[in-house]
Amino acid sequence: MRKGLYITLCSVFMICGAFFSYAQEKERASIYGFVQLPEKDYNPLFVAEVFLVGQADTLKTLTGIKEHGFVFKGIRPGEYFLEINSIGYESFRHSYTFEKGDNIVYVQLTTKNLDAAVVKADIPVMKQVGDTTVYYAAAARVAEEENAMELLQRMPGFEVRRNEIYHNGGKVARTYVNGMLVFGDAPVNAFNHMLAGDVTQIKVYQEDSKEDVLNGYRAPRKEKVLDVRTREPVINAADIYAMAQGGADAHKNADGNLQPRYAGGITANFFSEKFLADANLYANNLGYGSNLQSLTGVPSGALHDRKDAIHAGVGIQKYWGNRYRGNHFSLRYSYDRTHTDTFSHTLSDYYSSESSPALSYSDTSSNSSVAGSHSVAFSLFVPDSPVFSINSSGHIRFEDHDSESFRKRWGGITGQNNPITDMGQNTGSKGWDGDFHIQWSDRRAEHRLRPSALFSANAGRHHALTASVDTLESSSFRQYLNLDDNSDSFELLFSPSLSWMIENAVSCSSELSLGYTLSKTKKATVRAGMDFLPDKEHPHPDPVNTFHHNWNLLGHTASLSYHRSTGISGGLDGAVSFNITEVANTEDLASHQLFSKRYWSVLPSFLFRQTNKWKISVDTERIYPSWEQTRPLIDNSSPQSLRAGNPDLKAPYLVNSAFGFYPALDLKSGFLSISSSFRFVINSIVSYRKYFSSATVLPEYGNLEVPAGAFLYTYQNANPSLNTSLSFNWSNRGKKMTKLILFETFTVQYKTSPQYTSDILIQLHEPGATNHLRLVYSPDKNLALRLTSNTVYAYAFADRSDLRLHTVTENLSVSLTKYFWKTLKVVAQYNWHHTSYIGNGYPSFNMHEANLLIGKSFLKKRLFLSLTANDILNRGAGYSISTTPDSIIRTWTPSFGRYYLLSVSYRFNRLGKETSFKGTLNKGDR
Repeated sequence: MRKGLYITLCSVFMICGAFFSYAQEKERASIYGFVQLPEKDYNPLFVAEVFLVGQADTLKTLTGIKEHGFVFKGIRPGEYFLEINSIGYESFRHSYTFEKGDNIVYVQLTTKNLDAAVVKADIPVMKQVGDTTVYYAAAARVAEEENAMELLQRMPGFEVRRNEIYHNGGKVARTYVNGMLVFGDAPVNAFNHMLAGDVTQIKVYQEDSKEDVLNGYRAPRKEKVLDVRTREPVINAADIYAMAQGGADAHKNADGNLQPRYAGGITANFFSEKFLADANLYANNLGYGSNLQSLTGVPSGALHDRKDAIHAGVGIQKYWGNRYRGNHFSLRYSYDRTHTDTFSHTLSDYYSSESSPALSYSDTSSNSSVAGSHSVAFSLFVPDSPVFSINSSGHIRFEDHDSESFRKRWGGITGQNNPITDMGQNTGSKGWDGDFHIQWSDRRAEHRLRPSALFSANAGRHHALTASVDTLESSSFRQYLNLDDNSDSFELLFSPSLSWMIENAVSCSSELSLGYTLSKTKKATVRAGMDFLPDKEHPHPDPVNTFHHNWNLLGHTASLSYHRSTGISGGLDGAVSFNITEVANTEDLASHQLFSKRYWSVLPSFLFRQTNKWKISVDTERIYPSWEQTRPLIDNSSPQSLRAGNPDLKAPYLVNSAFGFYPALDLKSGFLSISSSFRFVINSIVSYRKYFSSATVLPEYGNLEVPAGAFLYTYQNANPSLNTSLSFNWSNRGKKMTKLILFETFTVQYKTSPQYTSDILIQLHEPGATNHLRLVYSPDKNLALRLTSNTVYAYAFADRSDLRLHTVTENLSVSLTKYFWKTLKVVAQYNWHHTSYIGNGYPSFNMHEANLLIGKSFLKKRLFLSLTANDILNRGAGYSISTTPDSIIRTWTPSFGRYYLLSVSYRFNRLGKETSFKGTLNKGDR
């Protein structure tokens, strides 16, 4: 009884004490301070003394300033005296009155002036502080109004490839801003939407993999991340960018009129850790991509086609609770419409063989197409729902496409030059496709058995109408052929799995998973063809090209996988899948051959990594032949060019592997990263072309009679193919102040591929080497010189073929940016392309491009006016040679001539710091 009373009284006292402490905490004050350094001082502030003296409290900390911030919590409201002392700066002293709740203090330090001497020191480019590499923005010498991406690309060790950031060979997973994910998960966003003048430091370090942490692994993998330090605290960011460009070609078009050139649009973005939104609208006929920010510079390259493009899009992302462990929702809509006109001239030379004469064709082609699409995508991630973790996403897209093409062809057997084709074709198509995915999983770390399940569905419907007209009476192509094509597709996938957490400790996490996947794919195609030959007045259905086809695929996959991670040391991922796939090919015409097949496969894979050292991976996959490749039917819409499937094809088996050192090796001269890749394909599927010198009957295709001079195109299995490469990537160290940044990548590769020359199977060999050099020279903020050189050597040869081709291709690009009086900007660009064909009698090819921009900024450098002249030399026409074992194909593309543009752009940036001050502090302080 006494013991129970004692426990009850203790519980009451504890509850009352906790309530009293909470009530007292609400009556206390908290101080969040941010220390700002002088504008031209980029050295980090690591140690300082912070004194807070009041009537009843005296607080002191020797390491109070951490990442330029300090925190005092739980003090009594009232008057206080704050003093901050740090070597090299004047002491800061000031009186404050703090009220209960949160109080924010901004402190501006000033550099201490020495009476006896003035010390000048160069700003270091980088410094190693523990396991963190710190880069100083001032050393990069970038004009403050330039994008922060320009700053990143002038730092040693950094590269931006395919919209991803790499540091010393290692891929960057995230970019923080003052410890927060202000700009979302894409690492490039922070640098695309901040200015160089906003940044003081870029820190590089490693942290735990967010995916492994979410999965409950206590020994997670490490990921490389960046943390950008700014002059001002950044809680959110907003920017608006608008631009307009107008001009015309120097020469008139074929109609005798000036060809107008234009580009314009507006984009608006809002970024914060928990909410992101963007909206953009643009239109142009200069061949720009979807990034409006890229329109600020000189358009690169000559115009080889005419393209009018319109794009509109809007998207939002919302996070609740913890940035990684909380709920997440995103929604995006986009609209695109493009009108494209292309022109080309092609000369094709085919070698002679035992069963085929030498052939030579000359083609002139033009194509005009209009394509439009609407798309909506969403995702919902609920990791802590009552039924554990739910991750769902979906997408739907509507498209409409119209195309009109014309083709004139001369040639045939070498020595003759007769017109054989004068054809026009119109194609229209419209349809939709969509997908939906939902995954349920148990991520709770305390559970050893973790079930999960994935459900996925894809569907689509498309309709196409094609009309072909060949005005050449002597042509053997079917004239006025109309094809009406409808296709439906539907795919379902269900994949449950069960994992057993063998060990989950700080030193090691290991997990064994057993999974099963059931997939069902169905595609249906209905085609109706009308043939106007030989009686144009009375067209009749084309029986070969009128069909109702069904393609069914049923797959069963059982998989066993193993995951082992030792945190800092590395880990091992291994899996093996046992796959059974059934393919059924059915059509509604009884005369057509029906067939079904069953494919068996065992697919092992593994990934072994040693953190901060190297990793090696091997995986296998099976690719199943498509309906077009296996359909036992001939398409003779062009009687001289027959196309058929091969129902006896085997499924290719692929082995892929990769090896690399990550991060790069630290050498005295710089950083060196090494990587290699290897792909081996068994049962390669290759195109097979057979020439008929006389009329022939094919009993395997319903006794179809093939006219003399026709070609049959089908598919065959061939010898294995190989594709391997070895790359060395080097960059200079730059630990001291440097004006020159160098990157160089040298790659050697070897590729073999089986191909048919007529009906003879041969092996095509393509050894080669590539050297890529990038140089950035910036002696000061007002001058930047970029040089990019790319040299490629390629050799193509084939056994039992006349093909022997040595090619050396050189590309040189030089760009000079110069500021005069801080507001006048001049950009000059020169591109040179040279191709030499050695030992084949083909002429060398040179292409020159020169572009110039002169612009001036106004309104505190937000408004920018410029004039550009593009393709000044009017030498931007293109030329290329492609090879097969039995042919060499040369292609010419025109240039539409030099053009001039007058541009105006306005950019508004805002880095918000008023919402909350706590988020700008170090993650450990939050």
